[in-house]
Amino acid sequence: MKIYPVRDFKPLKPVRPNGNKDKRLYVSNCTKEVSLKTPVDKEEEFKLLNYSSMGAITPFCGKKKVTADNVKQRAREICASCHYGKADILNVLDKLKIKKGDGKLFLEGYYTEKDDGKIMTGVCEELAHKAGTLLGEEFKDDYAPIILSFSGTKYDFSEHVCVVMIKRNEKNDAQIEGIRNLNYGENLCDIEDYDGQTLFDGAIFVDPSFGIVCDIEKLPSSYKTIVGFNTLEKNNPYNGPKEIDPESNNYLGYVKDICPELLAIDFPPKGMVSFVVPKEKPGKLFKKRLIFRIVLPENGRYITGNVEDLKKALPKSKFTAFMLKLEDELKKPEDLR
Repeated sequence: MKIYPVRDFKPLKPVRPNGNKDKRLYVSNCTKEVSLKTPVDKEEEFKLLNYSSMGAITPFCGKKKVTADNVKQRAREICASCHYGKADILNVLDKLKIKKGDGKLFLEGYYTEKDDGKIMTGVCEELAHKAGTLLGEEFKDDYAPIILSFSGTKYDFSEHVCVVMIKRNEKNDAQIEGIRNLNYGENLCDIEDYDGQTLFDGAIFVDPSFGIVCDIEKLPSSYKTIVGFNTLEKNNPYNGPKEIDPESNNYLGYVKDICPELLAIDFPPKGMVSFVVPKEKPGKLFKKRLIFRIVLPENGRYITGNVEDLKKALPKSKFTAFMLKLEDELKKPEDLR
């Protein structure tokens, strides 16, 4: 096993909803940069670099509006019932299948829409979808949820999916409707009278993965650049299997949940576990070893190793069995998948 600084991570590619060609509306022609804190002509800390369209919005109505505190209180309750991680799939390895299509890899069985009991589980895109759906239904007359992806957090994610509750009014409804109707390849600057400052005025930030709820202008400094946003509908991870980007981190959850055996040798309980599929030449059988990485946020480093390391060190671990299953799937000839 080797130890590396976190900064040596290869950046993840943007999270893409599955089974949807209209995946992201990038800002390629927009000359304005939109800040969440300051007017566009001042120095900006948070920038909307990439944009995606929003989904259906409930028509604006004149009912008595709830307060921001009402939304934040409910969001905290929902976050308290969320647990980041994929420990559940370690017990159903037979459901994990690697599929190929259009030169891409997909992992079936990674996403789990239904939860056992009252706790909602999943990685960030799942928890954002689940929490955003609940909040959107409960406050549909006063707030509209959208999905924002940030780089940063203490685990140095290249993209981390969260929820932002947008305050509803006539102007914002018109802007959201304009975003909803954007075509692929267009951007927010193509919307008539787009005003990002108005759109995010009074917005509430919710990160169900790490239980953070606050006004958008009080966003913790660890959440750095906004790399994109999307609708709940288009960000729905349950529309298809997980796409695996070679060389990128595919997160599974905390050490204490995914590989608790490591706690005996002083690994931190909330170290973050991921697996990485090495890049192979198109059309070739997979011959390399599957890699795992464990981020150690306390000291800014990560540990990496391969399946052989796990077989030697943790032969009876569920995590080792999971990695062996994936490696076997990757090595199967196409006609046996």
